[in-house]
Amino acid sequence: MVKGKASMDDPSLNGYWLKREAKKASSLAKHLRIIAASQGYICPVCKQSISNGEEIHDHHLIMDRSNRDRNLWKNRRILHLYCHQQVHSSKNRNNELLS
Repeated sequence: MVKGKASMDDPSLNGYWLKREAKKASSLAKHLRIIAASQGYICPVCKQSISNGEEIHDHHLIMDRSNRDRNLWKNRRILHLYCHQQVHSSKNRNNELLS
C-alpha cells in the first residue's frame, strides 16, 4: 500500500517507485529481470508497468535467426502480450512502437 500522498508523478520519489517495480518483477526469470530493469520495468509500447498482471513476452528487435546478435540483451525487450501483437501487426513491422 502506498503511504500518504505518495504519487508516481513526484520526481523525488522515483527511487521508491523503481524499487517497488523491481520487487514486483522478482518472480521473473533472471534474464527477463535483467531486460526489465534495463527498461525501468516499463513496457516500451504502452508505457505501463511491466508487472501490471498482463502476460509478458520477450521480443527480439532483430528477428533474423541467423543473426548472431539476435539473443543479446540489447536486442530484446519485455512487452505485454497485446503490445507484442501490436508490434508484429502488418502496419508496425519496423518496431516504431518501441521508440
